[in-house]
Amino acid sequence: MPRSLDLDDFRSIRQVLEPSDFAGSDDLPDPPPTDLVDRDTWFSIVRLPDDVAVRTSSYQGVGVKLLDDLWCRFVESVAMEDQDILDEVLLDAADDFQGAVFNALCGYYRLAFTSLRSVVELIAIGADAHLSGRLGDYEKWRTGEVEASFNLACQGLSGSGHLQTLKNHLQNKLSDSLFDSKQPDKPPGWARRLYKTLSNYAHSRPGYTDADARESNGPIYVPETFDAAVCMHTEVAALAFIMVKLARPGVVLPGGDKLFLEEHHALPEIARETWRELQK
Repeated sequence: MPRSLDLDDFRSIRQVLEPSDFAGSDDLPDPPPTDLVDRDTWFSIVRLPDDVAVRTSSYQGVGVKLLDDLWCRFVESVAMEDQDILDEVLLDAADDFQGAVFNALCGYYRLAFTSLRSVVELIAIGADAHLSGRLGDYEKWRTGEVEASFNLACQGLSGSGHLQTLKNHLQNKLSDSLFDSKQPDKPPGWARRLYKTLSNYAHSRPGYTDADARESNGPIYVPETFDAAVCMHTEVAALAFIMVKLARPGVVLPGGDKLFLEEHHALPEIARETWRELQK
């Protein structure tokens, strides 16, 4: 039978924000509930994910903190004033990244990876538009008038004259690239490889479903899958920060250097090498 957490465990009591906690609030108190959900429905929805969240945070505190720190860096990367197109996609990507963190905490692992796919896609589109100066096309995409895609963004970034020096360096040193498409004699670039892996989860391909990860029809805590989620979140954050740095060479990313330290074993060498070059 389910049991309540001890009251001395800070996770046992739910908290809600006051109206004054929201920007632009009129500080008026919330009205009383007018259509309160019944108890059975509430627990039918939250009991399993609550259980997973408690178990995950009991044994994966370091990983949970890392993911939350990475989300905070996304938010801190957004300019407070004079926001441009890159800030717009960063705000959307930050929401997706936070959703990915929450889903991983609660055992919805496939949904976490699917949200990370959106992070990569959004920032690639924003970085390409920022570097190319095609602001009109970007605005039309935001209003639904034209199509934009990760593939087109990668094509634009790969062919950008601003990135040719970096592209040549990575090819000469690692025989690798960031955004190149697959060729008969070489694999696709890192961003495309990562996006393909995330797409496997987004499309629930065999071997990439929640059932494959947990062998259960509902969320449960699977330590090795959460470990994989931490690695994937870290790699996605690294690629996202690199794309922001490519678009804004002079930007100083909050805590950016820490992400690329050697102890982050999830990062491929191309991530570290790219970051080193961008600091020069």
